[in-house]
Amino acid sequence: MSAPQHVSWPVLEGHLRVRPRWRRIGREWHGPCPVQGIGENTCWFAEGSRTPVRGGCRKCGGRLSPQLFREHLGAIVGDLGAASAAGGNAPPSQAAVPARPDPLPGRVWSASVALAPDSPGYRYLCSRGVIGPSSRLPPSVRWLPLRAAVSVRCVPRLPATCVGALVYRFAGPGDTGTWAAQFEPVDADGCRLACSVRGVPIKRPSVAGSSFAFGRRVFCADPGADGKGCWLVEGPLDALAVCRLDAIGQLCRVDVHGRLRPQPLAGAAVFGVAGVPAGFRSRACSVRGPVVLAPDGDKAGIDAAVQLGTELKLEGRSCVVSRPLPGTDWSDLARDIGIEREGIVEY
Repeated sequence: MSAPQHVSWPVLEGHLRVRPRWRRIGREWHGPCPVQGIGENTCWFAEGSRTPVRGGCRKCGGRLSPQLFREHLGAIVGDLGAASAAGGNAPPSQAAVPARPDPLPGRVWSASVALAPDSPGYRYLCSRGVIGPSSRLPPSVRWLPLRAAVSVRCVPRLPATCVGALVYRFAGPGDTGTWAAQFEPVDADGCRLACSVRGVPIKRPSVAGSSFAFGRRVFCADPGADGKGCWLVEGPLDALAVCRLDAIGQLCRVDVHGRLRPQPLAGAAVFGVAGVPAGFRSRACSVRGPVVLAPDGDKAGIDAAVQLGTELKLEGRSCVVSRPLPGTDWSDLARDIGIEREGIVEY
């Protein structure tokens, strides 16, 4: 889309030239969604005719609202105010004016209900090993029946073969409404189904109109205790997995020498971000105390964690970077340990 914003095309193109996995195709630049960190050729930007920049993102519904458009720009250039000043456009104060939330994420969340232990969604989470048979789920997880999804006109649409979807709420400090949510369709047997957005399958899409506020809004698996710090991981399932591993006494971190070291939460909060690198920001670590950055075991996640770790240390915060085994994530680890130790049934 083309929308009023305050970043010039030369400034944005300069950032895109050095951004990994982005390339120029004709007059446009294409790459993964900068907000969720997913996809390969799903987001695009180009010089506009009526506005300096135009663009869109298939992972976020294609056409972007002005708020989401600013969020995608901010995920690439950082501070929109500083980028505005560099490009000689509108004053920074205009770029920082908050917008009203899109109503759709709030409607989807309101239409969702508590997750019952006998529901397909609960069975799916058990099969992934991120919860146990008697685990208490955080209030940031709910169940959206298919009929309710249709009634609120959820976008993207749920697959017709599912019976509903798990809904994960993302929020920042002081948020009362629901600005951002992701969902995961599940069939009657408790198996996850991919949701197709313009022909592209996505396992956990964001509800159209979701605004993650440049990483400030996170999925809270455990609010922790005051002053005990937090763990920051990639996504809702990894956040639930970290809590599960801690509950069964199997939570460890990998140090810089590749050695496993026991690392119980000890009151730390557990937050999941909407994706890397956009979600790994200092504003996501909103609680006081030490920070454990625990990305997935791939290069993108580790690079984002190392960069954020450097920023946090410059801010004077205690921080360590941990990871599961290379090529895996925390939910994989929780599933493997759960099946081995507790005989978790695969649905």
